[in-house]
Amino acid sequence: METAEKPCELIEDANSRAVCYYDTALALRDSFYCGKILDDSKADICYRALAVNAGDASLCDKMRLQFDKDICFQKLAQSRGDDSLCERITGPDERDWCYRFIAVPSNNLDLCNKISSEDIKDNCLHKREVTCDTTGKCWVADNS
Repeated sequence: METAEKPCELIEDANSRAVCYYDTALALRDSFYCGKILDDSKADICYRALAVNAGDASLCDKMRLQFDKDICFQKLAQSRGDDSLCERITGPDERDWCYRFIAVPSNNLDLCNKISSEDIKDNCLHKREVTCDTTGKCWVADNS
């Protein structure tokens, strides 16, 4: 690990150093380098990329910010089609969207009944179009 770590340590600019650790983590598929990133949000982006690429939920647990951790479990659950990962999400809206993102493509509308938000449940049962931004926040598209 030390040989790949040293070039990143020599970079003075914090953003450039974070990019170096991110690139190294992805190239070596090693979360150790995500842990070297000082900025919590940037470290979480690194962990999420590795988690989704490797299909490894334990990497979501290493994330520092709860919202980022929730989105990590959501993305992983969606890519695996595994609703048990939705149960690990603490944010109620994020958990509800997680169930919806699995229920509709798999046509398993029983999962819609696990959704507490009436709006998201209705969206799930009626398979309405959803829009999400880059932060992971989602909403029902206005078709009017």
